[in-house]
Amino acid sequence: MYLSRLSAVNFRKLCKADFEFHKSLNVIVGENNSGKTALIDAIRSVLGDRHFEQDDLHYNSANNQYESSASITAIFEDLDVSDEALLLDALIPSKRVGEYNALIRALASQRGDLVQREMSAGPNPRGGSAYDALQQIRIAYLPALRDPNSSTGLRPGRQSQIANLLRRVTDQAQRDTLVEIARKSNKQLIDHQSVESARKLLEANLIALSGPSYAQRAGLSFVDPEFNRIAATLEAIAEDMQIGMNGLGASNLYYVAAVLADLAKDKSVRYRALLIEEPEAHLHPHYQVLLLRFLKSTSGDRVNPVQVFVTTHSPTLASQAASDAILPLIYASGVGFKAVPIPAPADLLTKTRIRQYLDVTSSEIFFARRILLVEGDAELFLVPALATLLGIDLAVNGVSVVSAAGLNFKTFLPFISGSVLNVPVAILTDKDPPVVKDPLQEIVDASAYYRSLVEAVNGDPQVEVFGAARTFEYDLALPIQNRKHLLAAMESVRPRKTADFIDRIGDLTGASFASSFFDEFFGADGRTSKAEFAMALSILIVDSMATDFVVPPYLVDAIQHLMQEATHD
Repeated sequence: MYLSRLSAVNFRKLCKADFEFHKSLNVIVGENNSGKTALIDAIRSVLGDRHFEQDDLHYNSANNQYESSASITAIFEDLDVSDEALLLDALIPSKRVGEYNALIRALASQRGDLVQREMSAGPNPRGGSAYDALQQIRIAYLPALRDPNSSTGLRPGRQSQIANLLRRVTDQAQRDTLVEIARKSNKQLIDHQSVESARKLLEANLIALSGPSYAQRAGLSFVDPEFNRIAATLEAIAEDMQIGMNGLGASNLYYVAAVLADLAKDKSVRYRALLIEEPEAHLHPHYQVLLLRFLKSTSGDRVNPVQVFVTTHSPTLASQAASDAILPLIYASGVGFKAVPIPAPADLLTKTRIRQYLDVTSSEIFFARRILLVEGDAELFLVPALATLLGIDLAVNGVSVVSAAGLNFKTFLPFISGSVLNVPVAILTDKDPPVVKDPLQEIVDASAYYRSLVEAVNGDPQVEVFGAARTFEYDLALPIQNRKHLLAAMESVRPRKTADFIDRIGDLTGASFASSFFDEFFGADGRTSKAEFAMALSILIVDSMATDFVVPPYLVDAIQHLMQEATHD
């Protein structure tokens, strides 16, 4: 069984929220303050891992009051016969005939200065008891500011993760054996001459202090030969060092490994879940990749499954999870908060393209408020500079400029649609029309790819395609005011070729200049790096304050589309 859906009403900022989850690993992404921690706490609250507090009630800014009540509902699917027998009071009909799901709900109501929680299960909100269901659920929660070296972490103590793990993997016979070993070792240590000498000296001092009539008989002992005390003294060691001397990143990995091992071995419950906030803390990118692989393999274990929920700000983790575990959390006006798994692609080619193009840099889209998706490095370098000419700082306005590494926009569509991210998206590309012999001939056609891309996003209120008449560089060269700036930038990149080109073209402007400029430097024999030219032009625009530079109309339209009010702002 697994937690498939969760809904919340008036819980913190989740005034209205509906979420769906993957069966195994869920990587929850979103910008800061988007509700990721609220979602994690909602799961914990309905599954009995935390108590409600007054601040958990949604604060209504319209009347400056907390709501009087909040509710959270959790639904579990894929129950087998044993699950159904143990969760009898929680059963509700499934969409599949003859099968059942389980429902648990929590209702929090304000009673004076206190918040009272009422748990129930099954179809009737005031009906079935949730007690039996909750007894079959175990949650392990690792907060963002976790301390792996605490007494409930990896340091010796009755509640350490290492002590818990030892209890989990030993039966009574093994525990008795450990106790017997401890007793024998204890006696050997106590009988050692040095220990006996220390005991006698201590006893002599006690007699001297209290007199022979009142002095207590002195004794010394090492570990008390009792299993829980033995477990409490077990200490985590890494590279022959005490765990407290380990780095925070490595200790966090050790911590997660211990918690997951304990969860997976717990046979006393029917459902186990691990909730981790920001697992990337203190981990360099390589470790982040390995951690996510480990979590994915553990959550997918058919024998001892553990459903894993991860919140993250890490593009590294987002890129690794994009093809099968990503869960973007969004807010849509009139709908509320939601997160829905992006369907995993069925074919190998699509999976390959996602892993190839949705890399660490591109995964910035999951944390953006506005997205400008471009073809390559030329636009990546130059568009932010062009935006400043319009009085717009893209970074300040939360616009992420992301390269699709060519014409790979369709690979991104499942991840950037309005129903998934709910943020304005502008796709900036070239129409790449068939080549015309007459440079003055009006361009009226566009490539088949461009037309299919426009058709693919048709009807999406958030995503729009904006195309250059021919190419990015061609459209930059059309306005007569831009000619001098383009030639100055090109001269810094290709000085000899630029000088020769200027001598040959004379006073060409408009479409004639644009066509000649593009063909000369970026055509089949041009061999000029578009990225290098774009970087040079961006520096020239910013440093020289080229206020007369004309931004191509299609780019102006794209930026205006991005500057519309996002529905979650």
